[in-house]
Amino acid sequence: MHDPELLVAAAGLRRRNLVWDVHEDPSAALQIKEWVPKGLRAVAAALWRSAERQAERSYELLLAEFAYQERFRRRHPVVPNTVMVPTKTLPPGRDRVVYLGTVTEARGCSVMISVARMLAALPGGPVRLEIIGEAPERKSAEALRQAEQEGILTWHGFLPSQAALARISGALAGLSLLDDLPNFRCSLPTKVVEYGACGIPVITTPLPLAERLVRGTNSGLVVPWRDPEAVVRAVVALRNDLRHAALLGRNGHATALEQYDWQTWSRRFVHEMELLADRADAMHATTSRAMDSG
Repeated sequence: MHDPELLVAAAGLRRRNLVWDVHEDPSAALQIKEWVPKGLRAVAAALWRSAERQAERSYELLLAEFAYQERFRRRHPVVPNTVMVPTKTLPPGRDRVVYLGTVTEARGCSVMISVARMLAALPGGPVRLEIIGEAPERKSAEALRQAEQEGILTWHGFLPSQAALARISGALAGLSLLDDLPNFRCSLPTKVVEYGACGIPVITTPLPLAERLVRGTNSGLVVPWRDPEAVVRAVVALRNDLRHAALLGRNGHATALEQYDWQTWSRRFVHEMELLADRADAMHATTSRAMDSG
């Protein structure tokens, strides 16, 4: 079970063999959701924390980030967000940058539009911003449509994984311009790993896990929060030194192969699920014997 909102539906099923695949922090996310009235956000977040504690008592948990362990009382297995890493990649090009993922204001929508406008007017020739992903917020969707009509960027909308990764391949850089918000601080944006897997440099805001990965592996550049000028300077620096861009891309690809390749982590996932299934079988057998003896 991946989507946290399904916990509500699952509560009525009374099934003991469910596994909650924890991939986000809904309590932190609720504090910035526009559809939740501001006066109710703290209450909603507290209620969700209570629901998580109940879920931990009722189901098995599988975590996508080691940092998520702090939210729970018991230790749980961790299988990080990973991707299928190709063995070979194209070198970074010089005429486009990409963004992959859901587009919201908190994920940098208006910043990226400002970046796209400046990149389109670069004196050394334009660099095109391509955005791949849905925009669930009406304001963000309208802004993206307007920017595309202006001709400053291309918004592909949602694309299946393989098509999206194919669009990333050969770009000059991948953008990850998320804001400094609680639900982002404890997670590594999957897009950072995906950019590295495709062999392109990452340009990221200084979220703790993203900055640690990019700086520690020399696979990209870190820019300040909500600073489109800094993003453009980073793009120009990469375009002016394609050898350096290629080095960053190679480092990102090597890191993805070593640490975030689903070919490796899938075996760990299957192993953990087998252990959980064995535990559920043992509990069922114990319960059945107790009932028979009663």
